[in-house]
Amino acid sequence: MLQFPAEAAAQNTFSNYGKVSEKDFEPTAFDQAGYDAVILINEKNMYFDQYRGDLMLFSTFHIRIKVLKDGFSDPDFFTVRYSGRHDYECCIGNKCSIYTKSGAKISKTKLKMSATKTYQRDSLESWQTMDLPSLSRGQIIDWEFTVASFDFLMPDICKFNSKYPSVANLLVANFPYFMQYKYDLRGSDTLSIYHTRTDDYVSVNYEERTYVGSTAHNTRPIHFRFNSVLDSFKVFNTVPVDVLPVNERHPLYGTASVRMKAARVTQGIGYTGAYFNAWKSLTHLLYVYADPDKRFLSRHEALHEFSVSGYVVVESQNWERLRKRLYRDPRFWKPLIKFNDFPPSLSHLMDPDEDPDTMRVVRDVMKHVSETYKWNHQYANHLSNGFKGLKLTQSGNSAEINLMLVSYLRHYGVNAVPVLAATSDYGDVDSSYANMQQFNTVLAMVKLGQVSADNREVYLLLDATQPYTGNVSLSPMRKEELMWVVDADRAFFVEYTGDTGDTYNAKKISADD
Repeated sequence: MLQFPAEAAAQNTFSNYGKVSEKDFEPTAFDQAGYDAVILINEKNMYFDQYRGDLMLFSTFHIRIKVLKDGFSDPDFFTVRYSGRHDYECCIGNKCSIYTKSGAKISKTKLKMSATKTYQRDSLESWQTMDLPSLSRGQIIDWEFTVASFDFLMPDICKFNSKYPSVANLLVANFPYFMQYKYDLRGSDTLSIYHTRTDDYVSVNYEERTYVGSTAHNTRPIHFRFNSVLDSFKVFNTVPVDVLPVNERHPLYGTASVRMKAARVTQGIGYTGAYFNAWKSLTHLLYVYADPDKRFLSRHEALHEFSVSGYVVVESQNWERLRKRLYRDPRFWKPLIKFNDFPPSLSHLMDPDEDPDTMRVVRDVMKHVSETYKWNHQYANHLSNGFKGLKLTQSGNSAEINLMLVSYLRHYGVNAVPVLAATSDYGDVDSSYANMQQFNTVLAMVKLGQVSADNREVYLLLDATQPYTGNVSLSPMRKEELMWVVDADRAFFVEYTGDTGDTYNAKKISADD
């Protein structure tokens, strides 16, 4: 059975189920707008955990609704749809309570399990329904359920708009640090533009107008808040799209949503056979935290490890083994050892009468490479075809430009080596997991032969894809970001200090592997 480390599990961080108070019974701006109900809270929290021994993606929903019409009934709204075939997905923890306020007293009626019915359990189209009693205006329905799924690569779309107006919507993607998803906000070009990585909230406001005939009234703001560090999305005061005249409908209405897909994948391992379902093949592509005994299998071993249902990741058994492979690889270290044609404009660096110091050589070479070779805004962790394409077009990806920088620096006597790194939007590096797919870019590093005040070896990281300003610029990197130095005879991790001067900007954090 797979073991999912406790420190890696990201549990459900909110559960407002059952916490109904007098405030929930207070009037909202939608009470007199003619709707049958209003959604007070619409929350969705996504996280990874184990279920029956398998690692699954959990989506916990909490929906609180205030009834605005006597006899309210909407069986379709209180139906959870999922794909139950081969236990691909399952619906668990489906619970619901009805709250009634009489004077200052709030009473609670908890629905029995018999109110929940499951249909076509082992089917591509399974569903659960919640049979509600006869409801009266003013009552509150508090509902929570969880869908557990193997669909890691592309979870269900989270839509903020519903058939009923909603006072507050919240999506929280609470994943472990080593997991990384790309988020796509739909519904407005403005939302896409403002979807940037930042430590601060980015807010987008729209004006919502409810129409009665041709007269607009009940003007309220629609408010989006997004914080990429917390991976949380908040939306306030949304209304169904059909309340507006066709010529007044903004593309935001009815389409505001968050889509996500896995940003990290590993190479496929070629599973075949009639008994393997498509979803099992897909889960093999995802970068997931699995049992340490399983995640370091060789490609041959992984092909025959049929007992593992989707968490095998193929790579070297340890960092040292991976380093040796990269040192012999013609797409990584080998071109750094071979002779390159070096530019005449830097011939002064080889003049014995000049005897330039290390930092002058670094600055001159860095200036030449960043001004000669233009970055094509693509990241890569290896060379695709040596340096031929870069020299021919004078344009290349991050690996081509920075490995060329390492080659130049070594030619002019500087002790430089390549460094594998992950940009901020790609995800954190797990030092316990030897896998090339954790990195999406290459940097250059100069060994300074110095130590810091805390007695740690220090280094200077360089990135020639950035415009040369005289100072070091590593804008896509975060402070304390882990990076892996791949030297000729050893490999070790450093952390980025965030400094931009010419002294040092990285410190060694681990012993040689």
